[in-house]
Amino acid sequence: MPAEHGGDDASSLDKNIWSVAWLLEKMRAKQSSKWSGTNAHPTYTNNKLGNVLNAFAHFVYQYSQNTIVIADIQTSSLGPKNVLFDMMFHTETGDSGVGDHGQFGIETFVKAHTCVTRCAQLELDPLHIDSDSEKDD
Repeated sequence: MPAEHGGDDASSLDKNIWSVAWLLEKMRAKQSSKWSGTNAHPTYTNNKLGNVLNAFAHFVYQYSQNTIVIADIQTSSLGPKNVLFDMMFHTETGDSGVGDHGQFGIETFVKAHTCVTRCAQLELDPLHIDSDSEKDD
């Protein structure tokens, strides 16, 4: 790090507003579990955490009024808890960041998603592709 930003030792980085932001929890386990990919959305019917994360992805889609899909869901164990990290999104505009596949990513999720028990418990609507979005196919 250049001298004008306080040098390059860790203590000076923590004090400087121009320093790096630590995006990874120091206590994160070395192993992680991957529950979905960029355009892969498996269904977990016999795994409690996977089942919850399937319903969470469905909830995000419905709560966003069908404009956002959460993807690349990963967890890391921290004692008895699981920490979500490294998620990305597909949006209608396709500009939320690297890996945002826009409408294609949204439609891929909707086609792949199979409702799990928690979707019903949350009273989430069944998923379907709007006919307007398929008119170009």
